[in-house]
Amino acid sequence: MSQFKLPFRKGIYLSVLFFLLVFSTNSWSQDDPCTSVNLPISGTLCIPLAGTNTTATATSGVTDPSCGNYQGGDNWYNIIMPNNGLEVIVELSSISAFDGALAVYSGDDCGNLTLLSCDDNSGGGNNASIRITDGCNFENLGQTYWIRIWENGNDNNGAYSICAYGDEASSAVNPTVCESNLIAGNACCEAILMSSDELNGYCGNTGGFTDEPSMIDEFCANIENNSWIAFIPSSNLVEMEIEGFNCASDGSGFPGGIQANVITTND
Repeated sequence: MSQFKLPFRKGIYLSVLFFLLVFSTNSWSQDDPCTSVNLPISGTLCIPLAGTNTTATATSGVTDPSCGNYQGGDNWYNIIMPNNGLEVIVELSSISAFDGALAVYSGDDCGNLTLLSCDDNSGGGNNASIRITDGCNFENLGQTYWIRIWENGNDNNGAYSICAYGDEASSAVNPTVCESNLIAGNACCEAILMSSDELNGYCGNTGGFTDEPSMIDEFCANIENNSWIAFIPSSNLVEMEIEGFNCASDGSGFPGGIQANVITTND
């Protein structure tokens, strides 16, 4: 193997390194779906990721967004749906005069995308926000979705921040002792998904939930507030022990109680 030395001084090395670092911060690398940047889903917290579309160009071969006056200058991200049954919210926050919009696409791969939804200003502060469902049968778990970002009219490009996070039932709050657990769903299609190991020791709260549905065939109790949890058993035999605590009285002088119903279904 031959060895050789380049006749460069230290200052030249530093100049080249600086140029590469600056060049790598430009958004050209996410200018189409197949070079999109993964947007991590950090539990239920919005952790903003900074971006700019200053050097972005239009993407050809993909259906134009149906909102936000798309005129080109787009950036692309992708998300992977979590395996816990939570729906995902993607939020875009404009910085300075940037007037951003976003669209969500699905597809078998980055070269064959279908437009699912589009939003310009339904989020807080008239920013863009889109909810992506996991499906009532959890059929979208692990699916990849592509997120398209652009500036309304492509005439005032600049900086923005974007985040994606799982959405829990907003009407309920777990007690302090259960804060590390996900909040159960308010309806069957909103159920969180657990393994048997995750279900073991789970605790939550029935307060703040509604009666969806208000009746279930062959169920032995009146339904006033449902909380929905789905789990995948590790064997054909499952033994469950459910304990209620801090239950409010029903007015009869006796403490209230917790009822449970286990349903096996494909939908």
